[in-house]
Amino acid sequence: PCATSERRTMRALASATAHLRHASSAHRRGAAHRMRVGSVLVLMAMFIVHSGGAARCNMSCTRRAAIAAIGTVTAVSSNACTAARAPPNTLDPVLDRSGSPVVASAWLEQHADRRPDLVLGYQGEPHFLLQRLVEGSPQLETYALRAECTHLGCLVVDDPQGGFACPCHGSKYSSDGRVLRGPAPRALKLARLETAADGKLRMGEWLEADFRAS
Repeated sequence: PCATSERRTMRALASATAHLRHASSAHRRGAAHRMRVGSVLVLMAMFIVHSGGAARCNMSCTRRAAIAAIGTVTAVSSNACTAARAPPNTLDPVLDRSGSPVVASAWLEQHADRRPDLVLGYQGEPHFLLQRLVEGSPQLETYALRAECTHLGCLVVDDPQGGFACPCHGSKYSSDGRVLRGPAPRALKLARLETAADGKLRMGEWLEADFRAS
């Protein structure tokens, strides 16, 4: 199953990389478009790995392996460097698995089951969007959880029994990212989530104290 998952990943990445090279040669598209395509490559790797054979192969379940597979793509590296230099109050667009901006109302409608789901958010990293009930109406939480296990960086998954789990090494997290079972040493990282005037979601660094520390 691991080999099959790896082949699917590499085929998809090869196709997307060819598209990126074509876009890079088209000056009319500009750097912003190339960076967007680079982010889509990360999304493709993230969701293919997340859905195929993750629990059966340590290499396949790590977000680092997914991103490393496309680490030679200039656009991804450029996007990561730009994010690393960004000031603390920077808000990045939130993208769904097709690479499109996420609109809050549409997301809530499409996720009526209120299960967490992955997006590409702050600094181009995979995050889970969460929901809560406000007077009986579902609303997005004001924070998102980075989907990177604090043990060795594996991509954590939504646990059907509640919370999140690392399929590689067994760490368990609560629905708000607190550690329930090791070897993870720390809670999942927080990111702040905001809705712009046009309804699209933006994500940035969590600047407040960690409410889970008490």
